[in-house]
Amino acid sequence: APGAAAPVLRAAWPERFGEDAVAGLRERRDAWRRAPSGPVPTLLHAADREREAQLAAQWVHARLAAASPPPRLAIIAADRWLARRVRALLERAGVLIDDREGWLLSTTVAATAAIGWLDAIASDGYYDDLLGWLDSRHVRPPGHAALSAWVERSATRGRYLRGWQGLRSGGGAAAGADPPEVPELPEALDALLALAERQSRTQTLAAHLACLEQTLRWAGATRRLAADAAGRQLLGLLEGLRRASGQLALARPIAPIEFRAVLGLVMERHRFFGSVDSPVQLLTPADAAGRDFDAVIVLGAAEGALPSPPRPLPLLNEALRTLLGVPTARESADAQQRDLVLLLVLAADSAITCRTDRTDGTRPSPWVERLDAVLADGALHDRVDLPGVPRRLLAVPAERPAPALARLPARVSVGAIERLVDCPFRFIAMDGWGLREADEAVDIPGVRERGEWVHEILDRFHRGLARDGLRPDAQTRDAVRERLVAATEAVAARELAAGGGALGELAEWRAVLDRYLDWAIADAAAGWRWVEGEQDGRIEVAWTGPSGARALQVDGRLDRLDEGAQGLRVVDYKLGSPDRLRRIAATPSRAAQLALYAWMASLRGAVAATGYLSLRRDRVAWVPLAQPPAEVLEGWRERLPRYLARIDAGEPLAASGSTCEHCASRGLCRKGHWS
Repeated sequence: APGAAAPVLRAAWPERFGEDAVAGLRERRDAWRRAPSGPVPTLLHAADREREAQLAAQWVHARLAAASPPPRLAIIAADRWLARRVRALLERAGVLIDDREGWLLSTTVAATAAIGWLDAIASDGYYDDLLGWLDSRHVRPPGHAALSAWVERSATRGRYLRGWQGLRSGGGAAAGADPPEVPELPEALDALLALAERQSRTQTLAAHLACLEQTLRWAGATRRLAADAAGRQLLGLLEGLRRASGQLALARPIAPIEFRAVLGLVMERHRFFGSVDSPVQLLTPADAAGRDFDAVIVLGAAEGALPSPPRPLPLLNEALRTLLGVPTARESADAQQRDLVLLLVLAADSAITCRTDRTDGTRPSPWVERLDAVLADGALHDRVDLPGVPRRLLAVPAERPAPALARLPARVSVGAIERLVDCPFRFIAMDGWGLREADEAVDIPGVRERGEWVHEILDRFHRGLARDGLRPDAQTRDAVRERLVAATEAVAARELAAGGGALGELAEWRAVLDRYLDWAIADAAAGWRWVEGEQDGRIEVAWTGPSGARALQVDGRLDRLDEGAQGLRVVDYKLGSPDRLRRIAATPSRAAQLALYAWMASLRGAVAATGYLSLRRDRVAWVPLAQPPAEVLEGWRERLPRYLARIDAGEPLAASGSTCEHCASRGLCRKGHWS
């Protein structure tokens, strides 16, 4: 009957109709073309998965828009990712889909209200898990906004990563940071910590469930879950677990992580089916078998997906499958082909999507290739069925961005002047427009964090030596080293309390410790004496513009200021390569940081030297500016006001593309398009 109703399918797939030993494909195609009849599936072929999803969504939308009432339409998902993408595209167009396969309850938003809390408990209050739970749509505890802001601030600006009690202190202040205005503890924090302490105990299943229910009530989740279909199913599941918790097998105390595993396992065994009233149903091939629809589209007819391989069974080859009566690969393919034929024959309108994707090697199913050979001439990948109006994007050459700044800010940092010298576009984006990447908590500290610790350690160390009148030399080496180790261990103890991720970077500094001590002893013998560390500095750069007198304040923080027989010395600690630092110091007109720090120090007295101190495990090296500070300052005092006056007058600030590797503005600059 299907062969008579759709002869094109009989010509393409003769094995489905018991015609294995008939004429070849060319003869079957010619026979059908002489008298074409019956429904003909549309083949939607694309070059990538996203385009395949777009073609399918357009096909479905066109059929719904063309008929009233809308046809009963089935989307058959051979590719689940593709099905989700098509569903999302159609929902944007106002078309809801009745997904008959449903969702695992554990994947619903409602599940995050319970599982998210248990994840935070299992991770000892890890900031990302805790923020994820607070971001759940169903979780709104008292003072929700203040509580979320406190956790995020503690993780990004302080030292809190995990540990409930560390959250109470807000993590402390970052090394070298300005003293922040510390907000008051959120009122909800005490309740949160009390609930966490109770949930973290090893206790019976019934006690764990009671703690979880108390947390959900406190967070306002119970009421919100009751108003949500998936939430009601979750609440019912928790109630069922509570009733079952009295059984002997579940009466022993279990750890929080075991409770989370039990709840997760139960959620994995339950599916949620949304109540969507829609003429469009999303089905698996097995669920759709033998059902009658007005229109059918088969998604993702790729090689390996149509036919899909039978479910793998360990230690069973094809011969054993036959012996045991388990479906073989051939029998499974036959069943799938039968179901596909019935779907296409019973529907008045049908389509099949496929793709030839050279990036991942995906090819259309052999069934589709044979059907296409009957329907049209030429290679399949040369034809794409485009529903609607085809559109084409024309390539336009990109230009190097060079915007002008409407007005300079009143204050900038030394780092801003460095950005201006390195890449004017980076300066305008970050300092003129004030664009910044969002703060992120650091799970595994890197060089930047090590630099903050080294600054703090050395400041503690030298400040203590100056207070007690100790100078590093050969006689005091052991006592001085003991103080340096003590300063290191004090910082290490604080950092390691937040997690073990700091071990690697602390080990890097400990490998430098003795080399730094040798350098400090030699430096003291040369007549240099530590004066101050981690001190704020400020200069004012003035010029006359079209609107009159203008000025810009430049703020900085001097790592270290020493004093010798000839005057002051500015030392900037660096962890980078001495070779790279020498290249910067060799061009004083571009060494903005050293020049501006020397300018700030010159307000206190004559500056005899300025340079970088490279702190690395292979060596500690002093890298001074290539010219005397007095000459460098003279040039900067002349050039910087003139440059700022031009910017203030509207001079374009072009992207130079010289510091792109770690530039936060690369998404705006789009160097790859114009370079």
